[in-house]
Amino acid sequence: MLEAAESAAGPVLPSVDRWRLRDVEYSAVFSDGLDPDPAVVRAIRAFDPEYVPILVRRVFQAPTGGVVTFGYHVIGRHIAHLEAGDFRRPVRLQATRHPWPYASDTIYNQRTWSLPWKKGSWQYRDGFPDVFLPHDMWLCRWMEAIHRQMFGTAEDIRAQIARRWRAEAEAEQRELDSAQEAARARLHDDRHELRDAVDNTLHWMEHPRQQPDPTPEPKPFVQVVEAGQ
Repeated sequence: MLEAAESAAGPVLPSVDRWRLRDVEYSAVFSDGLDPDPAVVRAIRAFDPEYVPILVRRVFQAPTGGVVTFGYHVIGRHIAHLEAGDFRRPVRLQATRHPWPYASDTIYNQRTWSLPWKKGSWQYRDGFPDVFLPHDMWLCRWMEAIHRQMFGTAEDIRAQIARRWRAEAEAEQRELDSAQEAARARLHDDRHELRDAVDNTLHWMEHPRQQPDPTPEPKPFVQVVEAGQ
């Protein structure tokens, strides 16, 4: 029996071949010595102010037919406004402490602080409840490592995006400069004509090189007379 287990009196159910999860209840009211350590809560909130300790009670039917309730610490987080695209649902708290500074729809379950059985083990196959983990500094160290990794990764991603944007902008600018240089080589350079026009007090459009080609004179009309007329 786990240290966090609390025996619950209830009807004896028919025997089953494995542990069966029957109910899950989240609560902000702790009992039976499971109160979170205030020093650990303060240490966690130093780097994650949104941390909220909550409790989950998992009601199991044992293979013998009895009903047993196990309590676990839960890493909860207060999120006033979810980011766009985040479709997590808040946990339903069966009870809250008084006073309770958070709205009931702003507490989310990040994870249950417990140790699952290794996949493939006979405990895993038989559906044994997770191993209880206490609310101690190991929780704080784990949360701080995950917190740093999560936000460090986010910073790395933002830096990579910024570098890519700068590279694309620089490549686009080089392409634009190349196109302008190529276009400049094809343009008629009329700077000397402007200087010539200024020196000769001519309007720029009056410069000989700016005049359009003369329109050819039309050929004189020639009457064609058929032979014999």
